[in-house]
Amino acid sequence: MNVLIVEKQTSLHLKYLARIKNEDNQSFPYIRRFYNLIFIPTCFWSRLFTRLIGDKQLQKTLTNYFQVDLQSNEKIKTILMAECSWIICQTGLELRYYDCCLLRINQINLTSSTIDDDDISYNYLNIIFQFDTDEEQKKQILPFNDQGSLIEILICTSDLQMIIGTNDEENKESNSFIIELIVQQSTIGRILTILMTHFDTLLEDWYPEMGTRFVQNSKGDYLVNRFIPCHQCLNENNQIEKFLCHTFWLEALILSIEKQTKIKCEIHGEISVQSIAPDLVS
Repeated sequence: MNVLIVEKQTSLHLKYLARIKNEDNQSFPYIRRFYNLIFIPTCFWSRLFTRLIGDKQLQKTLTNYFQVDLQSNEKIKTILMAECSWIICQTGLELRYYDCCLLRINQINLTSSTIDDDDISYNYLNIIFQFDTDEEQKKQILPFNDQGSLIEILICTSDLQMIIGTNDEENKESNSFIIELIVQQSTIGRILTILMTHFDTLLEDWYPEMGTRFVQNSKGDYLVNRFIPCHQCLNENNQIEKFLCHTFWLEALILSIEKQTKIKCEIHGEISVQSIAPDLVS
């Protein structure tokens, strides 16, 4: 990080904020997790919004999202410590740091996302989530059919690069320097834990039938399915043709971790649990 000595006549401003791409195949810019509900209960979203936005523990955890150098100039510190803002829609909400999405929870519709952002939007129209477990061989979930509603939980795991501009009023010069914001991976796990707890306790408190695990309807479908996709499968989807995405039940993943067995995708082989579910190994 560059060291900048700032005189009184110098003003600072944020010029640009971007995600830093990681070339590692086992690292992903976002972690995605899904709830498949047989239906969205009445007042579900408003109750979830109230819990998340009013959660002091979540607010405190979010302050440790990035590791940054705060020993520098007070003006720089002011830019770095800008508050995140919640954006709320009818069926979702998003947490943003400037123009960067840090966290998003939304119901998947025929459009790619509730809140438009070309960098993270994903079209699930042609995707098929496929499960391969001992209990239910080759079970499939399609996002848009009569099997229920799909809710996506998305969390940013990529580092950010911030370009700060300086304007020297005396010399009329303009310069820039770069600050990197490094994501604290341990914080990602804690955020996921808090989010999942809110989801599950909301269902248990207000919708006990859905909050009880493994309850089925008259057709034999579970009222709630929790699952995590192979992120490499998602990244390789061309979003044009029908595409099978290998997927894992959340409960099956927890059992595999307890038994210390490897998590494998039929296409991509062994998967790092830390890269797709850090909350389960933290």
